[in-house]
Amino acid sequence: MVDADIVLLSRVDDVFEASERGEIVAGCDACDLTFDEEYAAYSRKIVGKSIAGINSGLLCLDVNLHWDLIGLWAYSSNYGAYSPHKGYPLSLPGWGDQGLLNALLVLLDKQEQCRILPHGVWHDFRYVTTLKILEENADASLVVLNCEQNSVQRINHCVGYKWWQSEAGLHHANGDKLKCFRHFSELNLANRRC
Repeated sequence: MVDADIVLLSRVDDVFEASERGEIVAGCDACDLTFDEEYAAYSRKIVGKSIAGINSGLLCLDVNLHWDLIGLWAYSSNYGAYSPHKGYPLSLPGWGDQGLLNALLVLLDKQEQCRILPHGVWHDFRYVTTLKILEENADASLVVLNCEQNSVQRINHCVGYKWWQSEAGLHHANGDKLKCFRHFSELNLANRRC
């Protein structure tokens, strides 16, 4: 799964290989999440447990191997308390669909199977970062530096204002962040004209 506001800045073969080994691969979303009493709606067994929160913006896993997680996630998303109808009649807690995913990972005891990719090197979600394009290669790939982490960044996740939605979004992107998105959309348009 890849959110529409993500641009891949590098090959992700290692991510696919990890998922083929049974790992659930995703970026870090937040600090550890601890599930309080409201999560008894899932099961008493997850109350008080913790997990390093994962971001569902780019999630890679073997669907056949983790069918229980995917099936429960697809079903429960309709009953999340965050939904427009407040998840009636279940009102399952969790911040959006990825909050439900994190709770289900604990419920199914799959947190040990998670491979969590770090901020900066992997993506810049939840952090204001300045990106700098270091290389534009002949194959149209980019090498992009995350200036705050001083590391090459692998994906660009445009959270917050979306540059394609508003004038404010155009001014939100720091450094070359917006250029990363435009690079691939302009390349795609140029290829269509040929």
